[in-house]
Amino acid sequence: MVYKLRLSEEERHQLRLRAAANGVTMSRLLIDSALSARVSPAEREALFAQFNRVAGQLGKIGSNVNQLAFWANAHREEASGTAAVAAQVEAVAEELRGWADAIVSTVR
Repeated sequence: MVYKLRLSEEERHQLRLRAAANGVTMSRLLIDSALSARVSPAEREALFAQFNRVAGQLGKIGSNVNQLAFWANAHREEASGTAAVAAQVEAVAEELRGWADAIVSTVR
């Protein structure tokens, strides 16, 4: 069976280099890559969606951090709620690391 792919010149060049480095044809490289995928494209997209959701949460918390820092600089003392926001940042950052690790594990 024959399948046709549309590739940019850069994609074609990169595939050719990778195939040569592995001592296989481009066809074999593509077949092996597709068959060794650890997760489906839909599953991988879901992982990226979760990562982006949590990254967005971290961005929103960053706004709170900026407000607390502004208040602390203006009043020369720690703002109320700083410890709670710091704990929230740590929790969300840990969740973000977890999603990043999940994404990375799909390509190992």
